[in-house]
Amino acid sequence: MGTKGIEIVGMNVNDLIGLLSKAYADEWLAYDQYWIGAKVIKGPMKEAVIAELTQHAGDELRHADMLARRIIQLGGTPVTEPEEWYSHSNCGYDAPADPFVKAILEQNIKGEQCAILTYQ
Repeated sequence: MGTKGIEIVGMNVNDLIGLLSKAYADEWLAYDQYWIGAKVIKGPMKEAVIAELTQHAGDELRHADMLARRIIQLGGTPVTEPEEWYSHSNCGYDAPADPFVKAILEQNIKGEQCAILTYQ
C-alpha cells in the first residue's frame, strides 16, 4: 500500500486489517448460523422464517466478500482456515441446538445486536 493509501486509512494498516479480519470471521459465522438455522428450523410460520433467514444468510455472505476484497486491497490475506473464525470473531456462533422458531430468532437477533456494536 502506498503512502497516499496509508494517509487515507488514517491508522496503522495492520491494525485495520486485524479489525477487518474479525468482522470477516463474524460474517462467515453469521452466514452459517442463518443458513443452518433455515435448514433445521421447526415451528409456526417456519416457511416465512426460512425465507427471511435465507435472505439474511446471503447478506452475510456478501458482507464477507466485501471485507475479503478490502483486506486484500490493504495488502492482507483474509482468514483462510474456517476453524480460525472462532478465534478472530467478535460475536461468536450459537449453534441452533433448539430448532424452534423462537429460539432461532432469538439467537439471530443476539448476533445482529453484536454485529451492530462491532461496526459502530
